[in-house]
Formats: sequence, structure tokens, C-alpha cells
Amino acid sequence: MQSSGRWIASLSNGETVFEEPGQPGELSAWQALLQRCRDEDLRITRLRLQVVGVTVTALANARGFVQCSEMHRDLQTKAERHRRGIGSVVGDVVVINWIDDSRNIWQDVRPLAGLKLHSTLA
Repeated sequence: MQSSGRWIASLSNGETVFEEPGQPGELSAWQALLQRCRDEDLRITRLRLQVVGVTVTALANARGFVQCSEMHRDLQTKAERHRRGIGSVVGDVVVINWIDDSRNIWQDVRPLAGLKLHSTLA
């Protein structure tokens, strides 16, 4: 089962956009938002992630933002763990706030180069 939840983005034009499920063969909701921002010269000013009743927030007015998900599989038990994250670009790194369906929350710092495709800077 994939991690539940949704991201919520505040845009520079005052609009708030909520993640909606996508259709097969179409851009993901995140990639569609990034395309819209490029096309309409908008930027994300605030990014939040809601999962199982918990909301985490990225740094407001960051240089850029990232939204991503991961799945980890235990090699012995084959159990899968899903997590979702939102991140703020700070210099050449992304500070990511992760949350999983068990309501565990933690931070991680990763190089921007590996996440640029998923960022507002792409």
C-alpha cells in the first residue's frame, strides 16, 4: 500500500493548490504543478504535506521546493515501508521533512543534484 496523504502548495498569485490523484499516462500532480508554475510565471511560496492527520511544513519562501516519496523493502521479511516528503532547497542541499503512515516524522538532508528533477528549480 502506498503512503496516503497529499501536498498543499501556496502560490505567488495567492492561490492554494491541493494534490489530486492523477490519471495513468498523465503528468503526476506535482509535475503538472511545476509545469503550470513555469507556464504562468508562478512560484510556490509555501508547501505543506498532510498524512494520516499530521501536517508538516517546508520552510516558507525557500529558494525552491521538492515533493517526493520512497518505498523501502526489508530483504528478509519483504515488508514494505512507504514515506512521503517535502523539502526546502537551501544552497546545494534539500532539507526534507518525511512522514510515514505510522505518523513517524523525521528530517533528512540530501544533495540537490539528486532531487533537482523533482524540484521547482528544474
